Amino acid sequence: IEGGRVVSVEWERGKLTKKLKTDLVVSTIPVEELLRVSHLPADFAKRLEKIRYKAVICVTFGLEKAVTNSFRSVFSERRAFGGLVEMTNLIDKRYFKGNHILYAFSFLDTGEKLWNLKDGEVIEACVDELEELYPGFGKLVLWSRLYRNRYGEPFYRKNYLKLMPGIRTPVKGLFITGMVQSYPVSDFNNIIALASETSNMICEEVKC
Repeated sequence: IEGGRVVSVEWERGKLTKKLKTDLVVSTIPVEELLRVSHLPADFAKRLEKIRYKAVICVTFGLEKAVTNSFRSVFSERRAFGGLVEMTNLIDKRYFKGNHILYAFSFLDTGEKLWNLKDGEVIEACVDELEELYPGFGKLVLWSRLYRNRYGEPFYRKNYLKLMPGIRTPVKGLFITGMVQSYPVSDFNNIIALASETSNMICEEVKC
């Protein structure tokens, strides 16, 4: 960023630094990372610095059969995992090699015990918890995978709208789009709508 506008993007590949000259960038990375790799105007940066994220852990299971009749189940706060999504109650199992697909999710802080467990320990804790809720669950498991992301979703605290950036930023040629603007509900429908809105703005910018 030079003179209040985008002029290039730099990235590292191995020991080499690559540079691409451009006058337009769409950032979909978490704003904490955007702040780390760019030099935004001070007032704008100060606002973005107040946005915090919840991490996410997701354990996906391939099962012999379904354990619920629902697409989504939400648990109480007393549980380590916030809920389940049983994908094959919405999409036929034939698209998943005949497996029933279920994933358990947890949005949490990185200081919490669950986040700091090893992957195998997280999966074991998840199976134990689901065994309590659905006796015999462990015997249905064909395979499991764990996914974790430090930036699961923004934490929508009070007065979040005052912090939320617009798609068009104070930097000419820099657009921000993604979960950070999916307020008040972070779901795929909102993300698709944001992508469409962003592409329309870019077309206006470059006179598509």
